[in-house]
Amino acid sequence: MVSFHLDSKALQWYQWEECASSLSKWEDFTKAFCREFGSHGFEDFVESLFKLRQTGPLKDYIAKFRRLATRIRDLSPTFRLSCFVGGLKEELKHDVKLLHPATVHEAMNFAHEVDAKLQKLSSKEEEMVHELQQIEQVAEVNACCITTCALYGTPALLAIKTMKLTAIIKNCLVVVLLDSGSSHNFIDIGMVKKLGWKLDQSHICDVMIADDGQVQSKGWV
Repeated sequence: MVSFHLDSKALQWYQWEECASSLSKWEDFTKAFCREFGSHGFEDFVESLFKLRQTGPLKDYIAKFRRLATRIRDLSPTFRLSCFVGGLKEELKHDVKLLHPATVHEAMNFAHEVDAKLQKLSSKEEEMVHELQQIEQVAEVNACCITTCALYGTPALLAIKTMKLTAIIKNCLVVVLLDSGSSHNFIDIGMVKKLGWKLDQSHICDVMIADDGQVQSKGWV
């Protein structure tokens, strides 16, 4: 039956071995076939399986593990399980060991479950980082306190001790500075334009800021 599935060099090799009567058992055939046409000898498959490590996605590691494990017929279930768990990435290996898998199939299922949880956590962390980056970008444009306030053209005094909060006005993310020590409240002129607020330039006055200096406002909002 085997000869029907072989051609070219493989068929010639099989006919030669058959004449020599050296392939009386299926195990003998598989070992001899792997020695002849495989990239490694039989013992090399064991070594490759033992040294296999996960360096990419879990599904790729499992595929490589299965491809090597199926080449080796006489490995004990315990050794296969040990090889699989030992080759996982550290963050997966630790949690899979805690679940005490009894077989390789159980270990693979546990690894999939743990990997899915880690992927969700990683996604949430990326969202948090993105939100923090947005807040930092808003802080860089020196958005100040949001109230009915005086408007001036100098940068916000971030060096003064203040409490920074974040707020949303008309779907715009802003940074609010509390207790800046100034005599008035201020807002960045760019934020005024972005929010579409009207600027009353008929009321221009000098205001004292937190470092005891004075600046001239450009109007009121």
